[in-house]
Amino acid sequence: MIYSNADIRFKVLVQAHSSETEDLLITRIEELLNRTKYMSDTSKISLCSINVTHLDPGDCPPHTTFLRRHYHWPRTNATMTAQLACNDKKTQFATRYCNISMINDKSKWESPNMEKCRFIYLPDKIMDLEKVNVTSEDAEDIAKHILNLTTSAKTLREEEIAVIISKTFDIVNIGVMNMNLAHITLEILNAVLTKLQQLQKFTNQILKLVEEVGQRVDFSGEKVNLTSKTLALALTDVTDGEFEEMFFCVTLYSKEINPEIFDKKSLCNHQTVATVFLPGTLRSHVSKNSRIQFNFFGHTLLFQNESSNERTLDTYVAGANIGMQKFRISRIQ
Repeated sequence: MIYSNADIRFKVLVQAHSSETEDLLITRIEELLNRTKYMSDTSKISLCSINVTHLDPGDCPPHTTFLRRHYHWPRTNATMTAQLACNDKKTQFATRYCNISMINDKSKWESPNMEKCRFIYLPDKIMDLEKVNVTSEDAEDIAKHILNLTTSAKTLREEEIAVIISKTFDIVNIGVMNMNLAHITLEILNAVLTKLQQLQKFTNQILKLVEEVGQRVDFSGEKVNLTSKTLALALTDVTDGEFEEMFFCVTLYSKEINPEIFDKKSLCNHQTVATVFLPGTLRSHVSKNSRIQFNFFGHTLLFQNESSNERTLDTYVAGANIGMQKFRISRIQ
């Protein structure tokens, strides 16, 4: 059996917490290592020397990485783990370990662990959106992507609009919507309305989406307005007292600016472009938990009848509904 001598060097980083002085701690670690017998199979490893030194690796400096948004990692102590909330997933976190380099004994960032911030495959073609599964955690990211695809397209084919509307329904049907998601959804519909002339095939679906957005959005206070270039919603939650009459109107509307909505009778004068009046006689249909929704559509082609030949609709369209209740209103005095 032949044995050979080899000079092998090992380097180990040890994190120690002690009330002892630095010199005393180094001495104790050296003594402990010298008393240890090192065996490898039938060969005995002869320990030549031990050198224990105190390291000051410093901190991992602030650093920024990007995954669908910028993650700004703060200054972090060596051997500590930093964490940041995932994009729009406040209960999930990305983590990043501040390690110590075995080469220069200085702190260094490891690659971020983004497993909890699950990446969604977002295709660059509208038709491929059919393959995307919408979840409550990813709904807003997917909505933003749909909006980008829709607004960047010069024109949209009917089959593309069908996919956009279908996927928008998936987003809306997730559940309660925050204000930002509701606004993005309206912007998607606004983009659709301006990309295709023949919209009658999708009229009922678009109207349903607008109604669902109004009923699902969560907002603070009793009233809120949501507007885009061609769509506007005014929402009022009936919380206290009985329902009285209500006015909704839109003024100063043009395709260059978002419509302005008012709910005061004094502001709904002859200069308004659309007005809806809900009389007090509807109070029997309004409960304390009802939401009153006023809708304004500035893009009239959505309601243009294909059989109307050369005739065009030269007024805007407005309407209102109370909650999700379905009842017939007639003979209002």
